[in-house]
Amino acid sequence: MTVRLLLYCLLFCAYVSCIFADTYKPFAMSTEDIYAVLNNTLVHRLPTISKLPADITFGCADIKYNPKNGESVLKFCECGDGIYMSFRTASVELNNHIQDVVSPYWGIFWNYIKSFGLPFWLVENCDYQNALALQECKRLGGHYVSSLNDLERNPVFKRSKCAAPTNKADIKSYKGIIVFRANTEKAREGETFCKFKKRNPEFLYVNAMARHYFKRKDNTYALFANAGLSKYIPQFVTMSAEYNNTLAHRILGSVASNPLIVKPAFSSLSMGVNTVERQDLDALLKLLLKDYRKIDSDAHRCFLYWRQARPRQMVAAEYVPSKTIYKDGKPYDPTMRVVFMMHHDGDTVSINVIAGFWKIPVKSLIDDVPLTEKTITIAHAGAYYSGIFVDRNDWNDIKSILHSILPELYITMLKQGIPNHSSPK
Repeated sequence: MTVRLLLYCLLFCAYVSCIFADTYKPFAMSTEDIYAVLNNTLVHRLPTISKLPADITFGCADIKYNPKNGESVLKFCECGDGIYMSFRTASVELNNHIQDVVSPYWGIFWNYIKSFGLPFWLVENCDYQNALALQECKRLGGHYVSSLNDLERNPVFKRSKCAAPTNKADIKSYKGIIVFRANTEKAREGETFCKFKKRNPEFLYVNAMARHYFKRKDNTYALFANAGLSKYIPQFVTMSAEYNNTLAHRILGSVASNPLIVKPAFSSLSMGVNTVERQDLDALLKLLLKDYRKIDSDAHRCFLYWRQARPRQMVAAEYVPSKTIYKDGKPYDPTMRVVFMMHHDGDTVSINVIAGFWKIPVKSLIDDVPLTEKTITIAHAGAYYSGIFVDRNDWNDIKSILHSILPELYITMLKQGIPNHSSPK
């Protein structure tokens, strides 16, 4: 091996180590604080004849919030699968005091899972052990295995196996809880995982239902509409991502706001999300859907995603601003990330809204940049732009609103079952 090649190998190894180094602090919340969060759970009793399936959901959402003229406006931009939510250290208030905890608060989640009294496993991706609070998971008796094959060889798992539960509404009827965190996006609902679940129906899988609704914006919006909660989503229209001369006209006839949001039905990390003035909509659609080959390879992610991924479905929605917040004297239009846990067990639905924090776009409202850059937040843009503390009065108001709508949203989801339209694109 030449000296130059050896140097390249060493540099590559250092680069990979840097990427996967767990720079997050270990989970260190006190037992008192954890219990205070878990005890702050809203319990909604159902009719005993409901016969809904047992379920555990670990979710997150991006919302817009603006208290004005004595009325709070809260709109869900999108929901997300908490298992795959990006890590970030956020300043939040838990148990009445401010602390910095890595969201989505896996340490709290493991204590939540422990409360069901069943064996539990984290499977596959564990690159960031501190962020995932793996030590807390193990302290509580949880297990980590690196693959589904290893799980089937796990002694505790093998001892737990038995016939499928006779009462599918009760969590206690199951033999364990599995949190599958795939190494690749393709494997999240891949053939291997699907076959594993079919072979092992006696175990409960976190987000088995919710993921199908939360990963797609069109499914999320349809769920709100079906639950009678259209007030809490932007005005929207979904359609095939195919350009024609009447597409802009159809959208403008369905969505009254100016500007509008145009985004793929399935994407994450703000990929493909654009804010556009009404008069520029047709030009944008033509670029994204017809002339996408003209998009430069180094273009902003709001454009480049349409060239690379070629999504088949799209959503056009009302643009909803949040209350303006200031950072270093500059005004920003923020988006709030909230994290919540829900479960259905027997005849009760339980909702626990853990915390929320602000994210801001990279550019402020007074910067002379394209509209998208000062209205859309960008994941991993840096700590400066995320994890910003939410005013206590605002948070109490938001939490109250979420408690009022999440039970009906969750019940509707469980009643509907897995949607027909749940493929990624």
